[in-house]
Amino acid sequence: ERLVVIVPLIGDGTPRNPFRPLFAPTTDEMKTAGGIIGYTSVLSDDRKFALVELVATDRKAFDAILKDTRQDVKKFDYTKGSKTEDIELEFRKLKKDFDFAKFKEGK
Repeated sequence: ERLVVIVPLIGDGTPRNPFRPLFAPTTDEMKTAGGIIGYTSVLSDDRKFALVELVATDRKAFDAILKDTRQDVKKFDYTKGSKTEDIELEFRKLKKDFDFAKFKEGK
């Protein structure tokens, strides 16, 4: 399962609470079964937001994200018809040289 989001950064930069995108698990949290098992992200040009693709073994792992109503959280759901072109357009508002193809390749 995959979900693409724009989220603010969280964490205080310590090993126990590293800087990371909101909803992105720490390495220790990813070791637990059933949740988000990985993510790819890039920082926005102003370094206040992360452009993220989250990966989970079960769609239920995204429930809290999908229900979130904060203004600074934007969600793009492939299962609900979000298109790559629409995602790239939104991401470029925060990262001017964003390339979705390279993002998917992890570059």
